[in-house]
Amino acid sequence: MSQSLFKIWIHLVYSTKQRQTWIPVEVRERLWAYQARIFATWESPALILGGVDDHALALFSLSKTQPLRKIVGEV
Repeated sequence: MSQSLFKIWIHLVYSTKQRQTWIPVEVRERLWAYQARIFATWESPALILGGVDDHALALFSLSKTQPLRKIVGEV
């Protein structure tokens, strides 16, 4: 039985509405931890999560079983 081995990395960057500064320093670590759990739930583990006060970014491995639009929608 053949097996398909692949790894697709996605660099996702998204901003707050109208690039307003809505992500205070005090909550960033909790926000990244929350997003890491979402990525893990959708079988798309995150390698890097971060951001600043007006945008967030994630580098994650795309799941073999879930479509990209579903993962991005959940995050």
